[in-house]
Amino acid sequence: MRTSLLAVALVGLLTPSIVYAQTFNSGSTGADGALDTATMPCNSEARGRVCHVQLPPDGVLNFTSVNVAGGDIVVFTRNLRNTPVYLLAQGPVTIEGTIDVNSHFERTPGPGGYHGGAWPYQSMGLPGFGPGAGPQPSGYPNGIWVGPLSLVPLIGGSGGRGGQCEAFSNVGQEGTGGGGAIAIASSTSVTITGRISAKSEGGFFNPGCGGNWGFGSGGAIRIVGSSVTVSGTLTAESGYQCGWGWCSSPNPSSAGVIRIEAPLGALAFNGGSTPAAVLSTIYPTIVSPAPPTLSILSVGGYPVPSYSGQRFDTVDLLLPTQLPDPIHVVAAASNIPIGTQVGISFGTGNVGTVVPGTLSGTLESSTTTVQVSGLNRTALAYLFVSATFSVPQSAANANPSGADHVERARVTAAPGAAPAVTFLRSDGTAIDPNRLPSEFLRQFQR
Repeated sequence: MRTSLLAVALVGLLTPSIVYAQTFNSGSTGADGALDTATMPCNSEARGRVCHVQLPPDGVLNFTSVNVAGGDIVVFTRNLRNTPVYLLAQGPVTIEGTIDVNSHFERTPGPGGYHGGAWPYQSMGLPGFGPGAGPQPSGYPNGIWVGPLSLVPLIGGSGGRGGQCEAFSNVGQEGTGGGGAIAIASSTSVTITGRISAKSEGGFFNPGCGGNWGFGSGGAIRIVGSSVTVSGTLTAESGYQCGWGWCSSPNPSSAGVIRIEAPLGALAFNGGSTPAAVLSTIYPTIVSPAPPTLSILSVGGYPVPSYSGQRFDTVDLLLPTQLPDPIHVVAAASNIPIGTQVGISFGTGNVGTVVPGTLSGTLESSTTTVQVSGLNRTALAYLFVSATFSVPQSAANANPSGADHVERARVTAAPGAAPAVTFLRSDGTAIDPNRLPSEFLRQFQR
């Protein structure tokens, strides 16, 4: 919906007032009550008073109002899918302190960002993750931000590549994760005198490693309100390198995006922004339409830990060798049609026989059980669940005709990882997403 702007113009004594309707609604239900750091149990740390907020599975927080007091720092505990932060409020949002969705000197990104590349022991470094992950085609090892400038869907920063100091050495650097992504929307007003940061914090640099490892890109910040006043600081800088007693400057080529939206005459910006903020009237969509999701809940009756999929050199789930066949893998889905079959593929030579399951429940929440037999009990196995289904009706109008017409979509997910979507023609061949309209892709992204 559009935002309501009440503007009264008086010209002389006899000129009638002109009133412009304002109808913007942040979409907040108010179900999470008020967020007020002055009344929250926060931790005293060297950098200040840090207040932790757990993100729900969809990343959407529905507040009545928001107040971040001066000196307080709000950070968000990432959810299993590592979604961006959608901080919605019915009433005013006041930020005198800091909201932090940075990555912090490691592969792990901020919420909504992407991991940096690993450095496997005695191996060359691996690429980062995300649509603009390092290395670039030019060889540039750092991540760059790639996404729609509308920030719908909201996308965080991409990760830099991992690097090895020299061939066959046992010293390397992990690429750093991308900055997170946050949208703050209020049906009334947003006032920022403090700081919002979606940086990639960079990493410690080993001078012997040269320049073959990369840092993540900055993330994304979107501020939307019926009235917006910013005199504080907004930052979505790229990562940087630090060594013994020195730090490099962030690279502008890897900066993220900052966008501020309000009705005409209702936006006052005299603060600082790195990179420069895009100032705009309101684009009414805040949270993208719910995309199809698929995840693994348990394997052999053992729940998949929330941290699964965060490191690729670590076993996520250790099962007893005497666990009998078939091993039951429970998968959960949303916005995938009921009755869709879910199967399993394997990432190594340790493969088994699969009996697919069929999703049951509701479109918003469904589950199924897939049976796996014949896995080698003494070897590591990588499991991926997948489901293939027809394009939803909500995307039909934006579905191109001709050679790039999408007949079906396939969603694939590993434990703890965000699902990946592949678009298929009628003959089963995959379509490069870059060939598809952004309006179509938004139905599958958040």
